[in-house]
Amino acid sequence: MGTSRVEGLVSYVKRLAYAHNVKVNSLVSYLITLHPNPLIHPKSANNQILSNGMSRMINVVAESLEKLNLMHDLKFSTMLPWQSIINYKTLLGNHKKWCTVCLREWKENGVEMYDPLIWDLGILNICPEHFVKLNDSCPNLNCKSYQWYGMDSFVVGHCQTCNEFLGVEEPETENINIINKEITAWDIWVANNLRDMVVKAPNLTIPKQEKMYTILNNCINDFFQGNRINLCKALEIEYFRFRKIEEAQYRLSLRSFLLLSYLTKLRVTDLIYYGLK
Repeated sequence: MGTSRVEGLVSYVKRLAYAHNVKVNSLVSYLITLHPNPLIHPKSANNQILSNGMSRMINVVAESLEKLNLMHDLKFSTMLPWQSIINYKTLLGNHKKWCTVCLREWKENGVEMYDPLIWDLGILNICPEHFVKLNDSCPNLNCKSYQWYGMDSFVVGHCQTCNEFLGVEEPETENINIINKEITAWDIWVANNLRDMVVKAPNLTIPKQEKMYTILNNCINDFFQGNRINLCKALEIEYFRFRKIEEAQYRLSLRSFLLLSYLTKLRVTDLIYYGLK
């Protein structure tokens, strides 16, 4: 905890399963039976655990692992702390992304490889540590496969198809310069704020869902000339969604939330308290 590279809970569970030579879903099924409240056990352990989102499954697994005293505060290795104000839909990417520089550094330093939580967030395009583009396909030119969520067993840091190492050797300076030119101010803002969300979550009191309407109204008055329609256009949401937020029946997507942060120049960790007493 306390770093942008905090391991995602799913990555931890997969490494645990690999270490004990069992399938991920078998381990998850076992963990579910350990939860102190059998009434909240999900009916199936299939697939839902394989993402670090906001599902009931991921919450049950986190609480069960804490009961075993394997780790504490595991909800902060998922996006569960943000579920009161962020919509779970479109939160995660369609397939895995990773920083090849991070993987190379870990390999060189003998660090056991894992998947940081932040790499799972679909809107992230660059590494918040190295500010290079994330990769999303195998570097093996004869493979180039995407790396999919939902694979029951694989070695972290290696291609699911050909087992090629997903990191790279020391990149050439010329290539780094080309990649850096492709990085936008938006990419950097997103990376920095997602890092804040992951690193600072344990020390934040994240508002309840009904507070989001107050925050948005304050932003409308101070940054959007008091015009709700301007806000909706800027955040890429339909106007009726705003009405749903007022009724505490809808939450902004992570993209819309970060757009609001970007346009107001308020960091996410400040935005969640904007205008609240």
